[in-house]
Amino acid sequence: MENDVWKEVLDVISDRISKPTFETWFKPSKLKIEQTSWLIITSNEFAKDWLEMRYISLVKDAIYEVTKKMPEVVFTAEEEDMALSYSDRKIDHILAQINNLSLIEKENLFDVLKKYFLLSHDEAEFHLGRESQFERNNQLNIGYELDRIDRLESEVEQIKNQLLRLNN
Repeated sequence: MENDVWKEVLDVISDRISKPTFETWFKPSKLKIEQTSWLIITSNEFAKDWLEMRYISLVKDAIYEVTKKMPEVVFTAEEEDMALSYSDRKIDHILAQINNLSLIEKENLFDVLKKYFLLSHDEAEFHLGRESQFERNNQLNIGYELDRIDRLESEVEQIKNQLLRLNN
């Protein structure tokens, strides 16, 4: 099923860009659907970065046109795909989104995250202060990464929405 859907998405993309561009950047790519994310697997890191920086909107539009869904889209290089966990890829995706922000947007995001994580760290220390070191390590390691990813995604979306409102 993934291959059929990806072929349809690629057909839409191929109609919107030149043949050499399509052949170079999109034709070698593969799709892997993991939870609610679409992982676009490229042949190498350079192709991943190129697609992520220049064609993310086109890919999302084509996915929506074919599926009427708006999944999270994450680009990954083939060699990375085997090594990175789902949370690592989500973090990479968030960082790529942050890189697309203007300097002012990045500064605002940094201020929000700094306040959030300083408060969260203090609260975590307070709540975990009486537990054993073993329990503390387990609790921090198991849920921390997923919570951190969710908070970052939420913060990025809130900042984007605020910026859109300010620009209107």
